[in-house]
Amino acid sequence: MRVATRFFGYLLLTTAALLVLFSGQALALVDVGSDGSSGVFRVAGTRSKDLSRAVTGSWNQPGDSLGVYDPDKWAVVFRYDSVYVAAGRTLTFVNHPSGAPVVWLVKRGVRIEGSVNLNGEGCALWSVKPYAEPGPGGFRGGRATAPGPSTGSAGMGPGGGAYRIGSGSYGGPGSYGTVGTAAGAGPTYGNDRILPLIGGSGGGGPEIASWGGGGAGGGAILVAAGRAIDLFQNSAIYSNGGLGNFGGSGGAIRLVADQVAGLGQLQCSNAYSGGKGRIRIEANTITYSGGTDPIYVPQVGIPGNIAIIWPPSDAPAVRVTSVAGQPVPTDPRASFGPPGDLSLSTSTPVEVLCEGTNIPVSGWKVTVRVARKSGQEFSVDATFTGGNQAVSTWTAVLPQVLPAADMVAVQARASKL
Repeated sequence: MRVATRFFGYLLLTTAALLVLFSGQALALVDVGSDGSSGVFRVAGTRSKDLSRAVTGSWNQPGDSLGVYDPDKWAVVFRYDSVYVAAGRTLTFVNHPSGAPVVWLVKRGVRIEGSVNLNGEGCALWSVKPYAEPGPGGFRGGRATAPGPSTGSAGMGPGGGAYRIGSGSYGGPGSYGTVGTAAGAGPTYGNDRILPLIGGSGGGGPEIASWGGGGAGGGAILVAAGRAIDLFQNSAIYSNGGLGNFGGSGGAIRLVADQVAGLGQLQCSNAYSGGKGRIRIEANTITYSGGTDPIYVPQVGIPGNIAIIWPPSDAPAVRVTSVAGQPVPTDPRASFGPPGDLSLSTSTPVEVLCEGTNIPVSGWKVTVRVARKSGQEFSVDATFTGGNQAVSTWTAVLPQVLPAADMVAVQARASKL
């Protein structure tokens, strides 16, 4: 049994145009943690940013135009000087092997006239595509059932939809197909601050061969600018869940700046059954009046002089530390293919150990979800086995003996009772 534990264009502008674009933006009014060392990012043609090329290191090391992947923060970080996306142009992304979300820390300003696309991939009816790919920071859709004995799977992620009957959830619950019931939809998760930054979850695959798989979850992006973020009319940032037999949930968009203005669109939704994602705008001045889905509540007066980029040190967190006695990599990256993060050989129920930090030992619970490559997923509540609120241990014994040839994704989440 194998276990997976987590799963260039150019700009043609005259000198005068550049002076207009960035005039008055020499000094940052909000400290967003950027020294501008990733340079100026300009998108003048349809462009795909390959996150897999990011160097691995600390998010606050000198920047690189390829980005820096910080395993501790689980993010691909760019420390730009300024960002410009031209009208009629689209920026897309290729996922990092870790599946991490995108963080833009911009010393000066961001001007978006075109679109930034972090949508989850769809898996349409009658498609036999194995898994729909999410936007960066999101999670895969469930596998389609193939003709013969190969069954489908549940959607991936903390709000993944159940195999056969459920779509993905995130800020809002998904529904079952189009009949409006939440039966089989994954649980909601995350918080209104979008700390930590995380994307949407996948919809489940169906049991009928050739009906197609579940849609993938939308990705997650943080755009933090020292001065202004301007979303021009006809511009958009998309992080929608993918369509499928059961839809993936929308992802997350978080904007932080001294000023956010404009008429552009922000979308973290799904036109077919997937739950809505999360949108947050925090700025000292907000004149933005564009359309959003879901609706957001403006956070005016935040961030002040210093932006909060990462979760505070006392934020609750939980991670899987070992499965059947084998330590889990601190930066797991396996997909549903060999070799996996761990390889087990056992015919007995498997014990999963989790470590919690800043989790109250009463009034909270830790749940371990097991999504199989083929077949029904299941969840089990872990038992508190030691420690205190600062650092605690939790143990879950999986109620099923997993076949030796099986491959599963194991994920833990902590939540209030």
